[in-house]
Amino acid sequence: MSSREVFLAACNQINEGLTEFGFKASQKGATLKKISSNKEFTFEISFQSSALNSSGHVNLLPHVLITAKRLKKWLKAQTNDVYSNDIIYSNQLGYISHFQDWKSWNVSGPAQGKTVPEVINTIKNYVIPIFNHFEDINGVIRFLINNGTKFNRYMDKTLTPLAFMLCFAEKE
Repeated sequence: MSSREVFLAACNQINEGLTEFGFKASQKGATLKKISSNKEFTFEISFQSSALNSSGHVNLLPHVLITAKRLKKWLKAQTNDVYSNDIIYSNQLGYISHFQDWKSWNVSGPAQGKTVPEVINTIKNYVIPIFNHFEDINGVIRFLINNGTKFNRYMDKTLTPLAFMLCFAEKE
């Protein structure tokens, strides 16, 4: 198998391990997307391959993204379309988990049997809880006001989703 085929096979094994969460795969399995139950947010897990892959060593790097169309529209109006994107939160899986570093997994050969379940469990333990926060808009706004993006003990407290809070919070 080519390194691309090994990479996509690993992506699809990870996708199978996350089917209970209702993600839809695209880009031959390299991206998982799900719309929140409140229809406001898109949750995305994308898998990046490495340009340094070789036979016997294929790196997989998972990334997390939360977006909202309403945020993009609001930012467009607020900034005269100078700065308008739909990104609420984005990070690499290693930084939001106990690894605390840019993390890649070798998914080729015998390593795949260990690393694919590790990626699945890391996503279940660290990504799914973040996505779940956004199922309750008012609840996640309160959470972000009090905690910033410190969704778990390994993450830093930042206010990067400030535009999201201003856009989605109830106006007084």
